[in-house]
Amino acid sequence: MPRTISDILGCASPTNTRETDDFYATPPDCTEALIADEGDRIPATVWDPCCGAGDISTVLQRHGREVISTDLIDRGYGQGDIDFLSQTTARAAAIVTNPPFNRAEAFLRHAADLDIEYVAFLHKADWLNAADRGVMVETVWCPARCYLLQWRPDFKNQGAPTMNCNWYVFERASMRDRNWTSSVLWRPGRSATAVTRLHFTQAASLTLFALAGIRLRPKSSTGSWSSSFLMATAAS
Repeated sequence: MPRTISDILGCASPTNTRETDDFYATPPDCTEALIADEGDRIPATVWDPCCGAGDISTVLQRHGREVISTDLIDRGYGQGDIDFLSQTTARAAAIVTNPPFNRAEAFLRHAADLDIEYVAFLHKADWLNAADRGVMVETVWCPARCYLLQWRPDFKNQGAPTMNCNWYVFERASMRDRNWTSSVLWRPGRSATAVTRLHFTQAASLTLFALAGIRLRPKSSTGSWSSSFLMATAAS
């Protein structure tokens, strides 16, 4: 049950103030869920340039990945004082990270400049909806996959998260694509009954989208579909 007015309204609460340097520890279930769906597509060696206290790195390591962990701020894990946006060579060919939300596009553009082959990062669910993102997809890098988290990550461990988030996965082969696969990402440990109910909810949502005239192209019965941008046209 909702516990605050902020929960009911879906807005930020007074306690959800912005952290210095946009540092929000990534709950482990976010990374566990990504690994469960991405599997071996996540390379054996990855770089987390925003490692923080090691929240993503330690989960990846438990699943057999070698992780190079750096951060702009020294938080007692990995190598501090490393500004990703100032790096001129890649420390690994793959990146898995939770970047500062206000610098995510700059991170992705720099990853492209460094010839990174694979990028997965966590961000707000509506990140791709901004007009500038359409330009980015057209000219820099189109995602290969988008995973819609079916829960709100509690970044501040306050018990009342309000932000919907997605994992965005970019691959070198998808760089010049114009569409990507979107799918739901279940929270680890959900019961079969809950998953079945959420699948039903997803199917109902797709039906409502169709009634509203929004065209989606479902790929399977398991909550996966093809997505693309719909750009506004200039008024005549």
